[in-house]
Amino acid sequence: MPTVASLHIYPVKSCRGIALTSSHAEHRGLTWDRRAMIVDSQGTFLTQRTHGNMALIGTAIIDSKLVLVIDGRRIVASWSGKRRLCRVWNDNVNVEYASAAINNALSEFMEQPVSLVRMDKQTSRKTSGSWADTDVSLSDGYPLLITTTGSLRALSQRAGIPLEMTQFRPNIVIDCETPWQEDNWHRLQVGAVEIELVKPCTRCQVTTLNPENGQAERPETMKALIDQRRSGDDRIKGVLFGWNAIVRKTGEVVRGDEVDILETRTPWPVK
Repeated sequence: MPTVASLHIYPVKSCRGIALTSSHAEHRGLTWDRRAMIVDSQGTFLTQRTHGNMALIGTAIIDSKLVLVIDGRRIVASWSGKRRLCRVWNDNVNVEYASAAINNALSEFMEQPVSLVRMDKQTSRKTSGSWADTDVSLSDGYPLLITTTGSLRALSQRAGIPLEMTQFRPNIVIDCETPWQEDNWHRLQVGAVEIELVKPCTRCQVTTLNPENGQAERPETMKALIDQRRSGDDRIKGVLFGWNAIVRKTGEVVRGDEVDILETRTPWPVK
């Protein structure tokens, strides 16, 4: 039976993540996952797509507080009470700005004026499109990203180099020997949590970055995806790895939990 191989959160969108032994799955996603992001002076979100050095910004949760590690310095995030509409993809979200100390440190590191903002209880955001209608964090679009170990091995074989799961920034990694089984899954019971896989995840050039330094050092990743994982359904165009998912029943998920396949679907076509 498949089991949970690892759990990951990314408290600040596009910065370094944290591996966990357990987490609570909320409707927005795993607790703390992508609840904060870095925005430019216009309030538009930044990611490693254009700012690879964000991979060097570490994150931690200490005493229920967000901590950033910038150039080896640990800075506890504090919040100013100042609010503004900021943009993440096509959504304008009402977020709270961090205090000057952390924003100054980030601006110095990023070599441009930036600010840290967070989603709090006053912030609301919904998934967009026809695939799902649920609360979501500041992620690219859905509460959870699910990947499997078998599919990573298959993609690594095609790429000719050992790829790392961290290149794909998943939340729940499922240990499953057979590659691409997730294309056939619809509903899963993972520990106390019920998850619905709603659409495959299209991938961009961020997957070719070294997750340790943000440098474009792994072009083989995208070539392997193009060779093996191009979407065969015009509703979603591009190359695919992993599945976007929503939380149907909240609860605790623990590394090592068994994964029950509650419902399957016709596999997503690839070419």
